[in-house]
Amino acid sequence: MAYKKIDLVEPIYELQEDETERQHYFVELFYDIDNDNITKFIKSFKGLKRGLEWSYSGSKRILEFNPPKESTFIKWATCLQIKKRRRAYWKDKFKSDREARKKRGEKFLHSFVDDLEQDLKDNREIADEILDHDTLYPHLKAKGKNEISAANNTTWNMYKEVTGVEVATADQNINLNVDADVKQETTAKVKSEKLIELQKRMEKMDYD
Repeated sequence: MAYKKIDLVEPIYELQEDETERQHYFVELFYDIDNDNITKFIKSFKGLKRGLEWSYSGSKRILEFNPPKESTFIKWATCLQIKKRRRAYWKDKFKSDREARKKRGEKFLHSFVDDLEQDLKDNREIADEILDHDTLYPHLKAKGKNEISAANNTTWNMYKEVTGVEVATADQNINLNVDADVKQETTAKVKSEKLIELQKRMEKMDYD
């Protein structure tokens, strides 16, 4: 039987018009191994037939077709251009995998940005609630505001990093100014409370 190279049509790694299903079965097995050494690949089928297990270079299958004779297999390798088609297969697979990862990443990024924006809104609401809380001691307000400001700054920085945009710092500045006011109020309050406590202790000592 005369052998000649078949005419390949894109995608060249798929079954071709001038290729039998049996031939293509072994071509696809060549795609799945961890190396492209055709000679070793062909020899890996020695003594095997349909229904037996074939195991070679990271791949394992129960054969669905009888392997051809080694001499025939060598001719197939040339005429079916299996090395060229193997390269095309992996090139397309890597491209598809990369595009799939990119889409997954974009989907996750959109969700992450939504979460960051919600965190910023939540931080703003919590900060307002702390300032509007009439029965909360000033030093507790300051502590709460400091924690919210720290969380807010971290969230702003992450938001800028993932979106690539410069966000306005007006809200941050407002928060910092409020923090300063609360801190001043807290410092005076704490000093006053400590003076009163010291005075009481001194009075008690004099009395004793």
